[in-house]
Amino acid sequence: MKTKVKGLLLIGSIVCLSVNSFSQYDENTTETKSKKNSIGFEHRFEGGISPNIGITYRRFFDDSKYNLRANFSIGSVASFSSQFAYPGFAGNALIYSTGDSSTPLIGVSETVYYNQSYQRLEIGLERNTKFWGLNFISGADFTLGHTRSARYGRITEVELQQIEQNGFIYNQYGAKDSDSTLPFEDLNYLNSTYNSLNVVLNLRAGVMVDISKRLYATAFIGIRASGQFLIKETFDYKNDLYKEHLPTRSSGDFFNFDTFASLGLNYRF
Repeated sequence: MKTKVKGLLLIGSIVCLSVNSFSQYDENTTETKSKKNSIGFEHRFEGGISPNIGITYRRFFDDSKYNLRANFSIGSVASFSSQFAYPGFAGNALIYSTGDSSTPLIGVSETVYYNQSYQRLEIGLERNTKFWGLNFISGADFTLGHTRSARYGRITEVELQQIEQNGFIYNQYGAKDSDSTLPFEDLNYLNSTYNSLNVVLNLRAGVMVDISKRLYATAFIGIRASGQFLIKETFDYKNDLYKEHLPTRSSGDFFNFDTFASLGLNYRF
């Protein structure tokens, strides 16, 4: 829903710019049409994937309402729990009694850190339509991309600690300090990495506004059908200690249908 609201706000803003600049359209049209190429930057707003930056190339054709569009974009998203300290980590940890006097309690968290990054190439066609003095654009793109996902889980020795707060004494589990260089060294960890191929079909609609004879802005909202296909997965442990508490979890293929919005600034040449 937030993505749709952002998209509508972007479209509304650029429509207002278009109305203000329409009075200059006729004098710029002849020189604008002589420029057959453009290149620019595009920022896409989609479901927490940030930053999402792309480079867009367009090729325009004489006496045609259609143009070619190609876009290469990168993006990433990361989420963290505390990797080095409690109680932030303890909220996601399971406490286990080992029965071993040397390490009586351990804290297990299967996901302390998660990261996803991608690279993708879009190629498609756009159609330009003049309506109410505005330059509307509709388009379809076929996309191939690569996604890399990484998940980090850890096992740390813990102990029951007392803290005083608000005039009361509380108990909580916290990481046990050690003599190592790191304050809370992992007894073991599992680093899981997944590489996938993405195949996507985008449908977009938006507007184009001439800022000057060479510069123009675009704003789009769109829908997308995507498939993600697992290519390779790897699992790396620090050692074998308590590794049964961090089992490997295989990924797989999945399909998704969602929406997006984008804003671009482009230069004709």
